[in-house]
Amino acid sequence: MVAAHDGKVLLCGDTVRGVSLAVSYFTEHFVSGEGIAMPEKLEVICAYDRAANTGAPLREEELAEEERAGALYLDGRKLEGFSPDTDRYTVELEYGVPCPEVTAGAYSPRASVTVENVTGTTDGVARISVTAASGAVRTYEVAFRHLDHYTVSAKMEKARGGAGGIISLVHDDGDLATVRWLQERFTAYSEEYGVDLSVMIALIANRVYRQDPAQPYVFDPDCVIQEQADAWRELLESPYFSLGCHSYTHGNWGQTDSDGLMTREIVSAGQMLRDIFGLPVLTFVYPGFAEVPGEERYNELSMSYIARNYLAARFLTSGKVNPIGAGTDFVRVLAHGAYSGQAGLDAQLARIDEAVNGGWGVLFFHTVIPEQTAVQNITVDYAYMEQLFLYLIPYLQDGRLWCAPFEEAAKYVWEYEHSHVQAVGYADRIEVSLLLNEDAAFPEGSALDTAVLDCSVTVRVALPDGMTEPVCGGTALSCFSEEGVRYVYVDVAVGQTVTITQGV
Repeated sequence: MVAAHDGKVLLCGDTVRGVSLAVSYFTEHFVSGEGIAMPEKLEVICAYDRAANTGAPLREEELAEEERAGALYLDGRKLEGFSPDTDRYTVELEYGVPCPEVTAGAYSPRASVTVENVTGTTDGVARISVTAASGAVRTYEVAFRHLDHYTVSAKMEKARGGAGGIISLVHDDGDLATVRWLQERFTAYSEEYGVDLSVMIALIANRVYRQDPAQPYVFDPDCVIQEQADAWRELLESPYFSLGCHSYTHGNWGQTDSDGLMTREIVSAGQMLRDIFGLPVLTFVYPGFAEVPGEERYNELSMSYIARNYLAARFLTSGKVNPIGAGTDFVRVLAHGAYSGQAGLDAQLARIDEAVNGGWGVLFFHTVIPEQTAVQNITVDYAYMEQLFLYLIPYLQDGRLWCAPFEEAAKYVWEYEHSHVQAVGYADRIEVSLLLNEDAAFPEGSALDTAVLDCSVTVRVALPDGMTEPVCGGTALSCFSEEGVRYVYVDVAVGQTVTITQGV
């Protein structure tokens, strides 16, 4: 091989101060010789040794005919796939990335190289001309092509609107007087504090429908308890209430091995409510059977029926919140029940505090009476509930918590834990999509499909510098900044794409 060093032409096998040169095209890093300091980087232009097996150097007249490039570099890095005999290359660049500087070395130490670079972030072609000592010229081209899009930083938030967590309120059994009182209080809170509370009514199905338990369920209008059904229908038209299933009788069926009983209490009960009220009824609430010492209240068979027929099921009192994103057990969603007395209230207020840090807190209560005259276990009074609601309201006002119906919260958390966000930027817009993960699926044999996942998830999207007045769907978006980056929130449902543009 031949190399140029300190103005001297070196041939294959020559040494420089004890350092052997064995290079192919370019040698980038050298090891210091014995006692002699060498440069950290020494560019060496080499001629190919056609007699490599013998170590014989090329003749100078052969070097004069070499008009090929020895190497091409992009911002100091070797061009991948370069060959001296290939004249044209295409390099794909990210959107908005400046074209790199092209440098080159000749194959022969007697050839000269000139480069016409491309600058800026637009597409272009860099040209490299190699001129041999004989005057022969060879031109190489590197075409830079920019992608028309770029990846935008975006992530899902654990609660709607970027809140710190979720609170869901559930009323067990279905007491008309209790729910009417809730409607009156929620209306007053909305007017006075500007917040909307909501409660899911976990209704025992036989309070609105009665049939011969020995017969398979087929909807019969004559079995509807019309007065009760009409009263509940009117309440369910309110924006404050949603509907869940609390089994058919609330009887003690958790340890049975009877498919017929499981079907009536779990599967048919939900269908009765759907047929009467025309609502989806995607969630179930476990009845709190009397405990049998040493036994679980529910066996695997009962829970398998629930898992196959409902999106989520609220379990019994656990004293815990559900950490969002930690693999929620949707068959046994943790919850905390109301128990009369200050200790019972304090325990529920503690769950509100805990939910702020990325948790889903589920609080449930049974009948609410005007005044508590004695400790009545699961029955609480108006004063108890007023304190609970007034403690929760400031969290809703400043956006630390989102009060969501149990069914909607279940959808949100399910989508958060089984989806991913994709945000792509273009010259004039950003497109944000929410896509299910490949392994996202309901339990085997489930009666549900992903069409039920229609709850929008809040996504935080980073904005480019030029998008100063972002708009989505004709609505101006509020921006906020963190560590010098500007963001907006958009709500996206599974399978949906929303577009953010610059406002006029």
